[in-house]
Amino acid sequence: MARNINAVFEISEDSTLCGVSFRIIDGDKATKLNWDEMTRKEQVKMLNAWVKFWQLFYDHIKEEE
Repeated sequence: MARNINAVFEISEDSTLCGVSFRIIDGDKATKLNWDEMTRKEQVKMLNAWVKFWQLFYDHIKEEE
């Protein structure tokens, strides 16, 4: 059975660190999910999506000020 998984990126303004958290969305209920709790197929799909987003936005990054 397919699950809807949301990835939320957290970027700190005062640090170079960022993080990501995962949640399974079922209706109006969200449950926290760890990377190792995902199936291999879910992990691969998540990473493929990130690569595609990178390819889509890379050429549109603003110049440094």
